[in-house]
Amino acid sequence: MPDHITAVPSRAAAQAALVVVLIAAASLTCGEPAGPDPNAVARVVISPDSGAVNAGDSLTFTAVAQNALGDALSGKTITWRTLDTALAGVTGGGVVRARWPGNARIVATSDQKADTARVRVIPKISRLVVRPALDTLTSLFDVVAETVHAFIGNQPYMAGSYTWDVSDTTIATLFAFPPDSVRSVQAHRNGSTFVRVREAGGAADSARIVVQQRVASILTGSPYQAFRGCSVQLHALPVDAHGFTVPGAVLAWRSTDTTLARVDSAGLVTPRAAGVDTIVISSAGNPCAALSRITLGAVPVGRPYMPLRIGRRPVSSAARLGEHTGCT
Repeated sequence: MPDHITAVPSRAAAQAALVVVLIAAASLTCGEPAGPDPNAVARVVISPDSGAVNAGDSLTFTAVAQNALGDALSGKTITWRTLDTALAGVTGGGVVRARWPGNARIVATSDQKADTARVRVIPKISRLVVRPALDTLTSLFDVVAETVHAFIGNQPYMAGSYTWDVSDTTIATLFAFPPDSVRSVQAHRNGSTFVRVREAGGAADSARIVVQQRVASILTGSPYQAFRGCSVQLHALPVDAHGFTVPGAVLAWRSTDTTLARVDSAGLVTPRAAGVDTIVISSAGNPCAALSRITLGAVPVGRPYMPLRIGRRPVSSAARLGEHTGCT
């Protein structure tokens, strides 16, 4: 008989052993979850998903972390950032501060999951500045260009829609031409008026325009003739740079040779001796001057009448050269 005898298990015993193994395997897996972790962040949702706000104003967003079933998860940290820092900034609490017109993207992130909201920043001009703020036009129909400069905060803004007007259109009028930020102002009569501009959002400014004619030249007549003992009235016409008469201009009259003639403040010449004198006519506060030549005779001969013409404009027919005031 052999020393070792090997027992062969029966079929029933083998089946029983298999059942034990399967039960053990089942006991090892029954503690694992049947689906995704309910505490894991599956997505982040921003509310609202878009918005519009004026430049310089704020808009608040909220964000929530959700699991795979769409349940909100509490205690999850959410961070905020902007993808367009020039257009908008965002705080850690989701408050968006609009900076400049455009479309900004705002991102909320939690556990590497993120959502993006879009913000349209609407232009809101905070102030206007009109330049030049004060200008003086010295001739009728002079023109000056007024330009409005717009700002959002402290930054210049080139776009905008503007409404222009003048407080007194009898003194000056506006002429429009592109761009909308520029207007031409043309003088019509002496006085003061304001050019006003307003932007569609409400910002406004104004500039003062003064029309004050200045004497640019003095027009005189042809050479005069006078006789000793008989006064003659000289005439002069002060005009601005466009040839329009300057009302109220004060003229100064001066004889270059007082031994020949004397002239008063109104241009009345009294001859003293025979000869040729030059009368200087000037405007107060203006370097321009006119010279009027007058021939002084010792004795009047006849009564020569010559219509006085100043430039191209005839003076009243009562003003005649050589008219002998007080002569017999």
